[in-house]
Amino acid sequence: MLQVAHDRPDAAHALFGWLLRTAEGPTLSVTVFDEQSRKMFTQAGFERATPPFGFYAMNEPGLGAPTDAVSGAVPAGYAIRSVRSDEVDARVAVHRASWKPVDLPFHPDHDPHLDESWSSSFSLDAYRRVQDTHLYDTQFDLIVKAPDGSLAGCCIGWFDATTGWTEIEPLGVVPAHRRFGLAAALCAEIATRTAAAGGHHVFINTGSSNSYPGPYRAYQKAGFTPFVPGETLIKG
Repeated sequence: MLQVAHDRPDAAHALFGWLLRTAEGPTLSVTVFDEQSRKMFTQAGFERATPPFGFYAMNEPGLGAPTDAVSGAVPAGYAIRSVRSDEVDARVAVHRASWKPVDLPFHPDHDPHLDESWSSSFSLDAYRRVQDTHLYDTQFDLIVKAPDGSLAGCCIGWFDATTGWTEIEPLGVVPAHRRFGLAAALCAEIATRTAAAGGHHVFINTGSSNSYPGPYRAYQKAGFTPFVPGETLIKG
């Protein structure tokens, strides 16, 4: 992936040369975000990838929306708030439960081999590293409290005050609490907090997928629209 400030063509050329010298493999791919970078790679023999490239259709990598366009009511009995310092273990557990491979909402016609024993690799150490990153803010680290007192879902918003944008990543809902609108409600809360912090847009870096259609559709219902920040090129 090549990301360079628009006023630094010298950096773009330097990184372009380094990538071509160091990248290895029978097939190379790169995602570019400006016309200058696209021209450099196409002149070097790269061509636009035909979707789907990889798991998602990479030329539709995300969904974005102004903060005031995202909506989602919190279902009765549920509550969304920031995680507390005494909920660290529960916060890790709800993430792992939301992302257990065998319980992911794949399309009925898509039946990958998933062992029941497989689990998310997310751990307490990983969560601590997340909390130590530059943009992490507890106010954007949300959990959903279920009517029975358990945690039903979670998400993190990464707000960048410089750009006014927030990325939502990751967002997960425990299987028993899916299809109640919790994903949309979490997104709406992130959008509200983004606006309160002076931001104006939110986005989710997920694409349309025939094998995994649920998340993309849910976010569209919440008010997100296709958002294409870059273009994937391949050579091989």
